Amino acid sequence: MEDLERPIARGFGKWELRALLGVAVYCLGHWLWYQGTALGMSPALDGKENLLLARDIFELKLAPEPFFRAMLYPLVLAFFYFFGDGNVVWMASLFGVCIHVLNTILAMKLTSLVWGEGWSGVSAGLLVGFNPVLIHYAVDPLDITLGVFFFLGSLYLFFRYRQIGVFLGLAGSGACLALACLARPHFLAVAAAGGLAYSLFAAFQSSARKSFAAFASGLAVPLLAYALVNFMIGGAFAVAPWQGAYNLWVSNKPGANGLYYRQSVNFEYAGEHRNPNRLESEFLYEQATGEKGSIADRTGYWRGRTLEAIAADPWRWLGLMGWKSYALFNDWEQYNNKTFAAHKNRSPWLRFNPIGWGLLLVLGTLGGVALWGRSRVTLGIVVLVFAAYAGGLLLYMASGRFRVPLVALLAVSSGGVWSVVENWVRWSGLQKALACVLSVCLGFVAFSRFGGIADRSSFGQDYLLLADASAGLGWDREAIEWAEQAIELGKGEELAQRLQLISLYNLVADGTRGIGDPDWSDFASSLDELNFQDPVFLFVKGVAYWNLGDSWKAKEVWDGAVQAHGLGASASLAMLTLTSEDEAAPNLSADVLQAMRDGAFPLLAVAMERRSIEIGLSSERRALLEQSLARAVPGLLP
Repeated sequence: MEDLERPIARGFGKWELRALLGVAVYCLGHWLWYQGTALGMSPALDGKENLLLARDIFELKLAPEPFFRAMLYPLVLAFFYFFGDGNVVWMASLFGVCIHVLNTILAMKLTSLVWGEGWSGVSAGLLVGFNPVLIHYAVDPLDITLGVFFFLGSLYLFFRYRQIGVFLGLAGSGACLALACLARPHFLAVAAAGGLAYSLFAAFQSSARKSFAAFASGLAVPLLAYALVNFMIGGAFAVAPWQGAYNLWVSNKPGANGLYYRQSVNFEYAGEHRNPNRLESEFLYEQATGEKGSIADRTGYWRGRTLEAIAADPWRWLGLMGWKSYALFNDWEQYNNKTFAAHKNRSPWLRFNPIGWGLLLVLGTLGGVALWGRSRVTLGIVVLVFAAYAGGLLLYMASGRFRVPLVALLAVSSGGVWSVVENWVRWSGLQKALACVLSVCLGFVAFSRFGGIADRSSFGQDYLLLADASAGLGWDREAIEWAEQAIELGKGEELAQRLQLISLYNLVADGTRGIGDPDWSDFASSLDELNFQDPVFLFVKGVAYWNLGDSWKAKEVWDGAVQAHGLGASASLAMLTLTSEDEAAPNLSADVLQAMRDGAFPLLAVAMERRSIEIGLSSERRALLEQSLARAVPGLLP
């Protein structure tokens, strides 16, 4: 025990350093594996949006409107663009790993403050550092890991300085909590509840007024500064992003599952990524009111709809809240962007890791009972923070990513298990009974599987994400395989077939289609029903019809693509040019012709040269393109 407690490196003991080294190696191992996967190289959904927002910040091109989502994390990511666009994804991922290691250190130090030096801090650090859920989110460009960092930093500074009243320490605690709110708005519930409780305590304890003033000032300054920036950019003096209004509705409306966001309207993305939640909220508002409305109109509308739905059937809503509460305390990690279980099974580093929510909930509960006999003030603070965050979370969705801060808090509380072991014989009968009853009941709630709480249907969405990311990277065979797995789960069959069809074209055009890969005939029965209107798909759909012997239908699809997208459907225009009996070439502007000479619109360039318009393709490049067309569209070229 002496070796454990003896600081050997800036306050770290031997076992703490060994634990941190193990965590770092483990996390880097998973990070290296993840960087070789499709989603590691091409983040999706919220991760992709964070990167796009970061680029807009770096280029000073943010839209002049109130912030739709929390902007602190994209602001941090914006600095990585100084190192070039090609480095941003892996640097953002590695940054998440580094922050996770810092979170491990904070968990160790905070636990040592609560329980004293010894094994408590090391064990809490191990439960945080090796936690597969925390690592899973850390390697994606998501804001939750940074939010946990500021959250734990706030708690550490508060517990370290609350009794001695160091002004800067408590101001730092408030500032860290504010920054946590600006990274993840769920922490606003903690800031509101903590600030109110602290103010009431200071009202009755004059000795606490100075410390409260320090905490409150530290909390207020970043929030006010952020609101001012929001006002200067978008005209709204607000801290909370306006995304929350529609999220409140979809989380509490009749028929809501309460677990994760399910898109009710599908949108095609022919251009830059746009948030589907935002598109849906705007579309449904216009459909309901007949007007586009301002952001203020839409946020007011969705909040009003939520309150009306709750007032109309409060028992339904209370039942929904009960279901969310069950999900919150259950061990299964609900879908959020990705389903944790689906991706844990893919990782050689996380697959067999037994650390999970249920284990931490039981250990943290035992620690809480120990804290009841040790320091009820500390227990009260921990329970207040836990309840405030959980309450704010339950107003929305019980998604696994949103409860990550509670994982860190339970790890800190679990440090008390060593106190349970050491002091069990001295505990009163009531304390022993409380420990047993609570741990058994919460363990049952955590590991039970009522009501389809561990539904795996969301795995299909994960496979679609993997298929889409693989296709974007040119991994066509992998895209086909992931799309097939999504179809087998009955998820997004049309989206999956779209990806398979495009990837099939790439394999055929490259001459790499092999035995076992799909064939055009596999899509013969469903081709008419695939009605996506993006130009890439329409081009490939026409190619499919051509290969199925319906050249008239192929030309009809290509013509529709050109009519809808103009030069954006240049590949379809090339097909129409090559199949036209008219000897005249399309009338294209000099700028377009120059763009083709610079390498743009390669298929159209071939078609133009076939119409005796000199583009300047090298003989080698023209030969490669014509070989590709001959494979994909047999009989097209003489």
